[in-house]
Amino acid sequence: HGVDDGRHRLLNGPADLLSGNDDRLRRIDRVVHDGNPAGLDELLVAAAKRRAELAPPPDMQPPAQCDAIVNPAWHTGPIPTGMLFMLRHPGLGWLGFALPHEHRVHLATLWLHQSMLYQPAAVPAPAAEVPVPPPTPAVGAGGSGSVH
Repeated sequence: HGVDDGRHRLLNGPADLLSGNDDRLRRIDRVVHDGNPAGLDELLVAAAKRRAELAPPPDMQPPAQCDAIVNPAWHTGPIPTGMLFMLRHPGLGWLGFALPHEHRVHLATLWLHQSMLYQPAAVPAPAAEVPVPPPTPAVGAGGSGSVH
């Protein structure tokens, strides 16, 4: 199952999403009688739309703890108002976000800064077992028009 670092529970797949929630699984199974997930997908979309109408709205600040999907598929591409950024959740499907150009620049800067600060854990390995990283793609390659 998922890995818990004390603040974030990293989820490796759909089985981790509802692990330990047998009552919720039984309620969901009653909604999806025929094993067809389309009914559940419609219910999830309707529930999300309804939640957006309720007060108080979800907190604007991220929670101190969260469940996180490990290495989700993602897609990005330009749109007239900025950038489309999509993440694939194993239970909710593709979640799309339209970000203005300024946010794209800010995210790129933050991710670059975090990458430069990243220090992998020191794991001694014989030289023969150290993987060779793939060549770095050309600037502008990847991201637009493909799923990662």
